Amino acid sequence: MRMHRLAIAAVALVALAGCKAPSYHRDVATSADFSKYSTYAWHPAGNSMTNDPRFRGDLISDRIERSANKALADIGLTPAGSPEEADLLIAFHASVDSRITAAQVQNHYGYDIFGGGWGYSTTYQAFYDQGTVILDVLENRPGGEDPLVYRGYVTGGIEEKSREPDEMDRNMDKHLREIMADWPGR
Repeated sequence: MRMHRLAIAAVALVALAGCKAPSYHRDVATSADFSKYSTYAWHPAGNSMTNDPRFRGDLISDRIERSANKALADIGLTPAGSPEEADLLIAFHASVDSRITAAQVQNHYGYDIFGGGWGYSTTYQAFYDQGTVILDVLENRPGGEDPLVYRGYVTGGIEEKSREPDEMDRNMDKHLREIMADWPGR
């Protein structure tokens, strides 16, 4: 009986942990001619970072930019000498939000002649941080009116265990390559 309850609780916690898996989303301007884009530069207006001090600063910002540069190279784009010379301008936005998820496990025992029984239910809650990294790609037009031609983002739970910098780099590389996976004309 006790093992049965523990097994149900373990299944509930695994289900709760499932909410942390990364999800990838992309959107594209169908009117844009992606065949004419070959160079990029980082947007002069800069990037936006979360207000959470755990994830704010040059270490995270530099990691995102390095990984984005690799992902952009993978799709055939090269860095321009300056933002004015670039076909595309790149910007990223990073945020962290606190989330909660819950699962209810019900245990029912016995039946009487009317089909009823007795039992109880337990609700398990999990608190986690959800991170989002958005990569915006804008067409560089004279006059500063730069339309968005591609947006990709990843959202997922952030694990609190400490990681080595190389592992964090590999994870960010994977996420940003996945964001750019549906680049038109690729």
